[in-house]
Amino acid sequence: MQSHTLAIQRYELGDQFALQRADNEAFINAWVVYRGVDEDFSQSFVDARTELEGVPFCSWVMQAEKRVGGVILLPNGIGDFFLIPPQRDSAELLSRLIPLLRHWSDPTKPILAQGITTYHLSTFEQAGFVLQESRAWMIRPIEPQSESPTSNWQHKPISPMDAATIGKLLHAAFQGGVGEYGRRDETAHVASTNSFLEQHDPATACGQASAWAVTTAGEPVGICLVELHKGLPTIRFVAVLPSQQGQGVATWLLQRALTKLAPHHKWVKLAVTVGNPAMTLYERLGFVAGDVLHQLILTG
Repeated sequence: MQSHTLAIQRYELGDQFALQRADNEAFINAWVVYRGVDEDFSQSFVDARTELEGVPFCSWVMQAEKRVGGVILLPNGIGDFFLIPPQRDSAELLSRLIPLLRHWSDPTKPILAQGITTYHLSTFEQAGFVLQESRAWMIRPIEPQSESPTSNWQHKPISPMDAATIGKLLHAAFQGGVGEYGRRDETAHVASTNSFLEQHDPATACGQASAWAVTTAGEPVGICLVELHKGLPTIRFVAVLPSQQGQGVATWLLQRALTKLAPHHKWVKLAVTVGNPAMTLYERLGFVAGDVLHQLILTG
């Protein structure tokens, strides 16, 4: 088998199957239609296209010189797999791709499958992949909220100097929980916070919706961070210290954020790991889940 390189445009897979390097523009046009999901409520094909613009390693799966599917394939990684009608047999295509993927990959590391739709989930599991995490976006219309009355907390604006404190709180809140955030260390949370703070503007609606929840003594107990994603305000994080969870802090922060956003935006969204107990809170506040995407690994 050939080694992985962008210089090679085609890899033969046997029995008239081949992996053919795709033009990025043509691949994206097919991906937004045939993948069949509106992952993050982009609302239009035009908005969804930005997800893959400039992404390398986009390839067609060919059978007898006809496109039957698409995939992003690289060493130790496979993602955004889709079929092109009238092709319906995802197991046949995946079985052709796995030997090449194994040949390319470092055998000491797992192979990661990302952006796998629920339609193809069982095919990957039958091929030996193990489900690691499932995530969905949730959305609701924005209306001013009657904030839960409290004398226990006050809001405090986010400061550009807060990265370390925010990272520490996020680590404490998510540690041991479901999904990737539960596995992150404090350093990773600080890095994520820094990327948020780089674009945080307290003068914007999202900036005003972002806030600490602090005790009357000024001790932080929770936080809500809001940013724009594809033109929609997005709750990047809402997190509460374990000792304060279940007392209404997250509800209070989210109600406040919705009220601040209401004069300026029509909808707000957030992403959540399936199995996170917070989904119950989000549903109680009127959020509805969209399409679920899955992450799996293949070892051995």
